[in-house]
Amino acid sequence: MQVYIVYLGERQHEDPQVVVNSHHDLLTTIFGSKKEASDSILYSYKHGFSGFAARLTETQARAIAGTNYVVLASTIKQSQICGEITIYVAKLASYICTFPFVFLTSTPRPRFYAEQHKIPPVPFFAHTYLFYSIKKLKVQKTYMNSHNSIVNVAELPEVVHVTPSQTHKLHTTRSWDYLGLHPGTPDSLLSTANSGDGVIIGVIDSGIWPESQSFNDEGLGAVPSKWRGRCEGGENFNTSNCNNKIVGARFFAKGFFAERGGVPPSLGSDGEYLSPRDANGHGTHTASTAAGSFVRNASYGGLGWGLARGGAPRARLAIYKTCWGPLKECDKADMLAAFDSAIGDGVDIISVSVGRNQPPLPGYLDNLNGWSIGAFHAVARGITVVCSGGNAGPFPQKVTNGAPWIMTVAASTIDHSFPTAITLGNNRTLIISAYFLFLSFSTLISCDPGSLNSSLAKGKVVLCFTDAKDPIDQFSKAADTVSQAGGAGIIFAMHTTNFFGPCGSISCVQVDYEIGTEILAYIRATRLPKARISRTRDTIGKVASPKVAYFSSRGPNSLSLDVLKPDIAAPGVNILAAGPNSNPYFFDSGTSMACPHVSGVAALLKSLHPHWSPAAINVTNGHLTAASVTNRYGEHITAEGGPRKIADPFDFGGGHVNPNRAANPGLVYDMGVADYVQFLCSLGYSSSAISRLSIKAPSCGSGSSVFNLNLPSITVSNLKKTTTVARTVTNVGPVSSTYRVEVEAPSGVRVSVEPQTLNFHEKVKALTFTVTFSPVREIQGDFSFGSLTWMDGKHVVRIPLVTRVLNQSRMKNKKTYFFASGTSMACPHVSAVAALLKSLHPHWSPAAIKSAIVTTASVTNGYGEPITAEGGPRKIADPFDFGGGHVNPNRAANPGLVYDMGVADYVQFLCSLGYSSSAISRLSIKAPSCGSRSSVFNLNLPSITISNLKKTTTVARTVTNVGPVSSTYRVKVEAPSGVRVSVEPQTLNFNEKVKALTFAVTFSPVREIQGDFSFGSLTWMDGRHVVRIPLVTRVVLQDSYADIS
Repeated sequence: MQVYIVYLGERQHEDPQVVVNSHHDLLTTIFGSKKEASDSILYSYKHGFSGFAARLTETQARAIAGTNYVVLASTIKQSQICGEITIYVAKLASYICTFPFVFLTSTPRPRFYAEQHKIPPVPFFAHTYLFYSIKKLKVQKTYMNSHNSIVNVAELPEVVHVTPSQTHKLHTTRSWDYLGLHPGTPDSLLSTANSGDGVIIGVIDSGIWPESQSFNDEGLGAVPSKWRGRCEGGENFNTSNCNNKIVGARFFAKGFFAERGGVPPSLGSDGEYLSPRDANGHGTHTASTAAGSFVRNASYGGLGWGLARGGAPRARLAIYKTCWGPLKECDKADMLAAFDSAIGDGVDIISVSVGRNQPPLPGYLDNLNGWSIGAFHAVARGITVVCSGGNAGPFPQKVTNGAPWIMTVAASTIDHSFPTAITLGNNRTLIISAYFLFLSFSTLISCDPGSLNSSLAKGKVVLCFTDAKDPIDQFSKAADTVSQAGGAGIIFAMHTTNFFGPCGSISCVQVDYEIGTEILAYIRATRLPKARISRTRDTIGKVASPKVAYFSSRGPNSLSLDVLKPDIAAPGVNILAAGPNSNPYFFDSGTSMACPHVSGVAALLKSLHPHWSPAAINVTNGHLTAASVTNRYGEHITAEGGPRKIADPFDFGGGHVNPNRAANPGLVYDMGVADYVQFLCSLGYSSSAISRLSIKAPSCGSGSSVFNLNLPSITVSNLKKTTTVARTVTNVGPVSSTYRVEVEAPSGVRVSVEPQTLNFHEKVKALTFTVTFSPVREIQGDFSFGSLTWMDGKHVVRIPLVTRVLNQSRMKNKKTYFFASGTSMACPHVSAVAALLKSLHPHWSPAAIKSAIVTTASVTNGYGEPITAEGGPRKIADPFDFGGGHVNPNRAANPGLVYDMGVADYVQFLCSLGYSSSAISRLSIKAPSCGSRSSVFNLNLPSITISNLKKTTTVARTVTNVGPVSSTYRVKVEAPSGVRVSVEPQTLNFNEKVKALTFAVTFSPVREIQGDFSFGSLTWMDGRHVVRIPLVTRVVLQDSYADIS
């Protein structure tokens, strides 16, 4: 037997017991015994919707599904079957009785109708069962149960679908200060909402550790009168563990255990508890993040020390444990039972840090999408549902929990950093981020094939590199391997991810390839290499933030490209919160950690605005009507990926959550059940299918359009012609208000809004406007982004615009040639251009040819738009993608100026890297010896990169005039973000005697923030020539502990 979920749609009776009785009646007809039916059923879903989870055979499940009722052909005489059917449908029976056995396919839709008087004879489960469909028969329904009795099912509940239960995964206190919710600040949302007092947050997760100080109820009043739930005892958990903070706690394990044939023997050995008690800490962490009480002097080994609290510290918690074991597995039947109980118990917010991590995702009403269905019923009853978006980033279309009635959360970083020193045996100290306490000098080895056995790795620190697309998964596996081999620690080199965490009994740190390469060079050059990892330090405000986390799942929404997901980003990297007794406070990362941040803010908004709908709360909390797209310095929020880029709506939806602005948004994009119904209609769901979700749901209209769902975003993924979309905004600010629109159109699209002014007053509280999108050219495009903002002088109500232009033109394929892709194909293009330049300018050096190509390259396409770079995900290209830009042969022929150099320059560059004169002399007999002042910065490249900018740094460059003899060039600088750039001189005058001139470029960091790489440009212009080189900088503060305040 297997656990199946039988979903019956919206409940038909207000009395839950009547609903339960109907479930037992249906199962009794299948089993022929009330006792067997009662023993089979695991859960009756009776509060928010109707359905149940039960142990069934596949045959029984098919019988309940109502599409194909089942008769056991091996135990029932053919005459008995034919006789019973003949009573109702004589002609159909005569067809069946023509054959000894007729086997039908089992499909979601009947394969025949009674009026057709025939059945397609398709074999299925050969010679075992006889299937016949009576879904469409306009007669009384009957079927044979396993006791060979004819059963009347005319009065049984209508079955929407039957599906096997599935197991899902959990999406694994500086953050609240970072979001601006400071205790004691009178005007903050925390104060005006009374810290969420009276609001109940239902947390569906792995349970709770009730003894944690984060759940003390000091100063809280009585349990809110609306609470109808209960506190359920169990293993190591008593009803007394609930209090005025934890108002209820229940556990749901029947589905999990039924799938495993009973309670797994390993449950106790895994440290799990058959009760609401949390064994792995995930549920405790998320619950305390959302609504933990104030706890002083909380820390993880001294790191993150301070006042711990949740976003809504006076809100109450209702705990629903559905996730079990060290793998944190959550069965769908148990999850649905938790949703149903939470709806019946009277919660205001449901927080769910659980979901799939990979497509394909089931449809919104698919029988496998229990989250979507459970959330729909909750939202229909005024409950806001917040879910994690998944940890499958940074590649596109991986976001999960994509229903429009769910608020889906991405994960971001905060400004809390953990500089940690790695000291090599040569006294070279490297600073990286980690949170580890101490590791004395140990022997250092590289992670070469064959090195990770117990004899070689025992007691050593192992350096490993990975080029995997999923480095986080590889990091975990490598740490386990080193630990099993007896290693003392692991240094793991990967591209920057801002993701790290403890890995059991060994020390482990992550470094980027630059530092990893330096450590590897030290290992190879040293006979007995050693390394020491020092105690981690704590810093606040010294790193650029927020950034969308590498692992955070990205859009677009694979269920519906025109529904923008995720909705919002919130802190989800290195979040300190409560844990089980062995680990009272610990750091964790994931969209699981981001989700309860938004749940906490939603609780504050519900306390402040108790009559707001879930959609109104979602809008102000989840989109740019309140969220931020820039950091505190006014710079664009970035997204970690492959490589890093400026974040767009597929990374963070409307932006980064801004609680204080969400409290007073001015306008909201509101909607309710009727709107969601029309959305489902636009996707092709029938009125009958939708009516099972809600009895009060209107029927599908003929003009339903996915575009007109009143979301606080507009996405048109298939823009072929002019398209008009409508939105309605409701005024929740001053009664008399006038808003004016401002539009930033997506690239390649013309956008107009009518009307351009909205006037609200006492009689007009809601207004509709239309937005018209028109492609400006017939080009097959990528997704591009813009925004639409309403402003009244105080409020800025901004929503993202997302479009993709599609062109249906086709190209003929010529068979005499073939297509190929790769940098192998790009290289000969540049080689050919270089050949043309050599023919035109035979005396130019290789450096001059390179300079001509680089300085004249294009950074925009033929329409003046920035060139983009495909990746995980797509972004605007920067110098790390294309260097100086895209090759432009005709401009390269006449560059005006070139950055020339020769062997002597390359020699001094090698000297600056530490190569000796004797080593370099082997390259060239004529090479000069190394000078004492060699600097990597002064290599006369047509670019300037400073990867370690700690203080004011000056770099020199020399340009040679290859244009008109008498020329005057003036400089234009676009400075990298966070850096001040000056050039001396600002004018270059060339004549017959002056053919080359040197200029100096000075870079100064404008603030003490550990930054990422940022990009700019330096351009010399004479009115005809445009000689542009890229500028790349990275501000670095923490090269040693002396730099750490």
